[in-house]
Amino acid sequence: MKMSKLKSIYLGSVNPPIYQASTIAFDSLADLAKADKQYGRVGTETNEALALAISKLENAAKTIITSSGVSAITHSLLPLLKTGDHILVCDTAYLPTHFFCNGLLNNFGITTSYYDAKASGDDITKLIQDNTKLIFLESPSSLVYEIQELDEIVQLAKDHNIITAIDNTWAAGELFKPLDIGIDISIQSLSKYCGGHSDVLLGSISFKNEKLYSEIWDSFYQLGNHASPQDCYLAYRGLQTLATRLNAHQESALKLAKFLEARNEIKEVIYPGLDSFVQKERFEKYFKGGNGLISFTFADKISQDEIKKFVDNLQYFKIGFSWGGYESLVMYYPDCSQKISDNYGSTLVRIHVGLENVNDLEVDLTKSLENSIC
Repeated sequence: MKMSKLKSIYLGSVNPPIYQASTIAFDSLADLAKADKQYGRVGTETNEALALAISKLENAAKTIITSSGVSAITHSLLPLLKTGDHILVCDTAYLPTHFFCNGLLNNFGITTSYYDAKASGDDITKLIQDNTKLIFLESPSSLVYEIQELDEIVQLAKDHNIITAIDNTWAAGELFKPLDIGIDISIQSLSKYCGGHSDVLLGSISFKNEKLYSEIWDSFYQLGNHASPQDCYLAYRGLQTLATRLNAHQESALKLAKFLEARNEIKEVIYPGLDSFVQKERFEKYFKGGNGLISFTFADKISQDEIKKFVDNLQYFKIGFSWGGYESLVMYYPDCSQKISDNYGSTLVRIHVGLENVNDLEVDLTKSLENSIC
């Protein structure tokens, strides 16, 4: 958007003000009839500013801002499916996506099949049924970072007239542009890197196809969803430093990933930026960089009690779900899905490397390892 237009709307403010409204008043019925926004639930200028910014980030024609990342996922699926339909979902998708497919969609008579995230297009083609309407992707996954062969999946979907949607939260719209390779819908949790400060709950749904946008928008509006203008303001503000923050997260994460690889207590480090990453070639094909997420497993001789002590003893890495904020986080996953447990056992730990001094973070990890592992 040109600055001259921004100035005319926002009176010169660098960031859009918070337009907080339920009722919108008009001088005449004629003015009401021609207004784009007749009620606050449609979204105010603050919501619109964020939607335009995310559209620019995702190379999209249109974007819908939702109240959370999960809301973005559910509102992308519900309008496109009906009783008797079938969808394919990658088996590494965000756990609430599984809950929604196995719960509400199943209750509506919509069936889900899960495919191996590392599978080729030919393997996935075998799972397509006559009633398959949508393929839901997530790449990389947010725990062990499997990379899907997206070009193949997009082509097979087009060959079978199937819609594709992807959870693009890991890449934050900055490291990968799904719509540019033909994926129909790009979904993000803006609570993560776009917000960047762990203080908003928002999601986004982006499209190149405006007809598809209209179909989902109509359902979104009918279901009464709405995103807070205050949260939209915070996400818009966070978006301005997204690329800079991601570079800093990646630089620190790569240093710590290499540090962890050299430790005797650690069995395997899973980080796409490492040369040891098993899908490095596929990662570099689609993504222009990494973020702050690292997963790692402990040596076989190390007990779960020692791992728990390691997590509890960390000072800079706070225990908590989510990621993408300025703070470093840690989470232990002893009870992963069966697939992950088969490959990584019950010793998987994930950290999000924040924006603290990386030397302080390395010292924190070192002290906790030395004080926790016998």
